[in-house]
Amino acid sequence: MGQTSEKTTPSLFSLVCMAIGLTIGGGIFILTSVLTKGLGASLPYFYLLASVPMFFIIFPVAVLGRYFPTNGGIYFYPSRLISPKFAFLVTWIFLTTASFGQVPLFTLACADILFQIFPSGSKEVWAFSILTIFFLLNVSGLKPVLFVQNLLVSVLVFLLGYSIFRFIDPKAIPSIAVDSFPNLGAGLETISLLCFTYFGSNAIIELGKETGKPKHLLKAFLWAFPIVVFLYFSFSLAVSTLGSGDSSLSPSEYLFHLIRNRLTPTEYKLFLLGGPLLAVVTSLNGIFLIQTKSFVGLIEGGWFPYLRKGNKPPSYPKIFTIIYILSALGLYLQWNLETLATYSTVGWFFVILAQLFSLFPAKQILKENGYFPKLFFKKSITLVTILGFGFAFLLTGILLYRLNEEGKLLGLTYVSGFGILYGYLISKLGKRHPEEKSERKQEILKLYLESEDIND
Repeated sequence: MGQTSEKTTPSLFSLVCMAIGLTIGGGIFILTSVLTKGLGASLPYFYLLASVPMFFIIFPVAVLGRYFPTNGGIYFYPSRLISPKFAFLVTWIFLTTASFGQVPLFTLACADILFQIFPSGSKEVWAFSILTIFFLLNVSGLKPVLFVQNLLVSVLVFLLGYSIFRFIDPKAIPSIAVDSFPNLGAGLETISLLCFTYFGSNAIIELGKETGKPKHLLKAFLWAFPIVVFLYFSFSLAVSTLGSGDSSLSPSEYLFHLIRNRLTPTEYKLFLLGGPLLAVVTSLNGIFLIQTKSFVGLIEGGWFPYLRKGNKPPSYPKIFTIIYILSALGLYLQWNLETLATYSTVGWFFVILAQLFSLFPAKQILKENGYFPKLFFKKSITLVTILGFGFAFLLTGILLYRLNEEGKLLGLTYVSGFGILYGYLISKLGKRHPEEKSERKQEILKLYLESEDIND
């Protein structure tokens, strides 16, 4: 039983939950812990500042998904609107590094939290069990995936709200003075770091074909993004009222020490289960689904000819199994998981840059055929897209600079090199049948016309 055989249509609520779950990960707890010692009362306002560039980056992508709804948008949009080879490479970088790095890292993070509460067995066994559960869940179909995501995100938001209520002391909210903020350089570095906590909601466009109304993709983002901003701001503001803790603790342990002192032992366990654990689990559930859509996009694009027979659509259970095996191998080998996860984030930025750029040729195709949808052709959308591209380019540069400073950029070069070599061999051996540019344009136009019919 696979997702291709279902007629499950994600509701607006499901899309909002998916967007929230993909956005709120362990980063909010780790980064809040790391930064709260140095920034203190100014941290909540840095979360607000970081949301501005991320809105410019993600909103145009949601607009793209609203007018051209499809599955596997990570590959599809740049392959039809820029270059199939370029689209393959950026998808390859994201898919391989997510499978070998991000997913194993997330499962180990879940295992670490569970091990603190239930100290039996080993963390590796916990991690492998979590990975297997999500593999079986995704194989069972889209409907149970959405049900579990809706449930977990609802619990996550509720328990985060409860934690904020328990932490915050209105009388202890510190006053903010301009001179309490760090200097410009340190401030920009902090904003760039916090920007990464807002990534994820853009991935819901991967469910474009399953969506009953494509305009729900845009609405889901417009609902999910402010909810996440509010939760980040409120959580970091509540943390600022916890006072100071043991300065000898490492930055990653500092926050959890403060929270443990404020809550009862039972409440603290509930916080770990409903906060950090669910944040990582909901991201993991969403990433598993997005990986599959991306892989299917590559198969349908002809890059893995041996995984597709004729014109038959690829088997979802088979795709899930391949991704599961790759992630299990990454979990077993544990090759520099944090570095690979960073490469995955770089891959995300490459995808975002490609998708943002794709809006301009998409607009040209509509113009050539006499279609001028009001929202898509607004000057403000063009301005937001240009700003989003600029911000995404800057953040990508910062990530690459950090990797270079840490001597870790070579690994990304190897990943990219393998992708380029594989793509060259597939094209050279004639295993892939490239589409003509006119055919790619017609596909884009067809998606637009179908979306208008559905939305009407």
